[in-house]
Amino acid sequence: MENCITKEWVMEFLAEEGFRPDLDEDEDVFFKFERKTFWCFFDENDPEYMSMSYFVGYEIPFSLTSDDINSALIELMLTMKMTKARLLELDDEQVRIKLAVEVFTDRKHFERYFERFISVLLHSSEKMAELLEEKQEVEKDKCH
Repeated sequence: MENCITKEWVMEFLAEEGFRPDLDEDEDVFFKFERKTFWCFFDENDPEYMSMSYFVGYEIPFSLTSDDINSALIELMLTMKMTKARLLELDDEQVRIKLAVEVFTDRKHFERYFERFISVLLHSSEKMAELLEEKQEVEKDKCH
């Protein structure tokens, strides 16, 4: 168990790496990187499991349905290694999505792959923006 990642250990690791980790009202770890906020979630019943998440919103000038969004999410997950994506909220102007990297890990591997987790989430965010833009172009063409 001493090699398992814990909330406390992750907070120490982040602080040592120069981040300013904190706990939200649910006691989940969050930190900022390049003015973006990331969260780390843990499962007390599975000490090897960890999820690093990034919540992102996209403006959608052309109305997209939840089916359009879910289609883009599936395409994203098929394209990006390790990424899970979930629709959180959709209205006429914006869509909110949770992007996550979920892994079984220990301290050594977390330290080794930490930067890659962030990179995967940022790249997934960019890819999702491209996919939504493609869906919007299709909708825009239908209107003309």
